[in-house]
Amino acid sequence: MKSKLFLILPLFLFLQNINGQILDTLTICNGDSAYIYNNWETVTGNYPHSSGITTLIVNPTPTLTGNFILNGNASQPIPNTYQLTQAINGQSGSAWNSVTLDLTQPFSFDVDLFFGYNDGGADGIAFLLQQVNTSVGSSGGGMGYEGISPSFCVEFDTWQNGSINSDPWYDHIAVQKNGNLNHASSNNCVPPIGFPQGNINIEDGQWHNVVFSWDPNMNSGILSNFRVVFDGITLVNYNNNIISLGM
Repeated sequence: MKSKLFLILPLFLFLQNINGQILDTLTICNGDSAYIYNNWETVTGNYPHSSGITTLIVNPTPTLTGNFILNGNASQPIPNTYQLTQAINGQSGSAWNSVTLDLTQPFSFDVDLFFGYNDGGADGIAFLLQQVNTSVGSSGGGMGYEGISPSFCVEFDTWQNGSINSDPWYDHIAVQKNGNLNHASSNNCVPPIGFPQGNINIEDGQWHNVVFSWDPNMNSGILSNFRVVFDGITLVNYNNNIISLGM
């Protein structure tokens, strides 16, 4: 079996206290934004506030030798596009983001995913938050994230691995934690959801827009929220604090 894998690595905010002022630094990729004191910012600069200064660093668009670290069969055939595997059995690949994320701040990743054009293709793609390192991963039925703990994963599963993971017969999205793929286990955060609607085969030779967003709501009574919007339809709306999972 072949596996396709898209992985994002969250790292942490750098904080420094000088003469009573809190100085913090956020680093994002070009095209992303950072939520700094009630505003989404996209430009490198210093943003003063009542308790100090936040410095935002916007890195250039990732390249093969830039901000994304590629493993296995992953490559960058054209700018701004990463091919995690070819349509060849036994391949696996990952693209880890080396840019820091602070999970006490909101984020939004807007990407386009391509699942191939063969209904017999396997195994899928995974979006993963983890802080272990940028070389971890697995292949085949492990979908790239098996055994990585702590972690928080959105899997796009295009192959039914029998009863071992309690997989449904249809292509599906699910949210799992701590590198456990079993949907019947306590590590399942959101049960399998067929995609697209009607459980039609997703390996349709088309690009699909996916938005991953996180709102921690750290200073309110509202629950933290993680959301996945697939082709304009919200398929995952998870209200829980993913930081408490060990991220």
